Amino acid sequence: MVFSQAVMEHVEKVYETYRSLHKYLRPGGLMSHAIDNKSHGYARDWNGHWTLSELAWRFLKGNRPYLINRLAHSDHIEALGRAGFEIISEIRKRGQILPRESLARRFLKLTENDLRTSGAFTQAVKPLAGMRSGF
Repeated sequence: MVFSQAVMEHVEKVYETYRSLHKYLRPGGLMSHAIDNKSHGYARDWNGHWTLSELAWRFLKGNRPYLINRLAHSDHIEALGRAGFEIISEIRKRGQILPRESLARRFLKLTENDLRTSGAFTQAVKPLAGMRSGF
């Protein structure tokens, strides 16, 4: 079993990390992640980090090796699926939505569901070879 608490929002290479976890878990192995999609105080609003341009974000990040990755909930779900995991449970925490016109260009594609998801508790399983998990 792998679990993380407020870690995956700081990981730069999310897909590669999930893929590595898939490699090391046995079939039937479980993962549990609490992922905080909030701005971590780098913007006034919980989701204000999605209003900052790439240039502004690079300036804010400075020389830090990592900060937050600014990924939306669906980005994590997609990466988990591509890495070979099956989602067995997800509980989303909801927040206020920002007006779409205030978003930086990179985040204009976010769905209303992503714009509203301030965090999530997601559990996934590495399916048994050739089978769905049945959970």
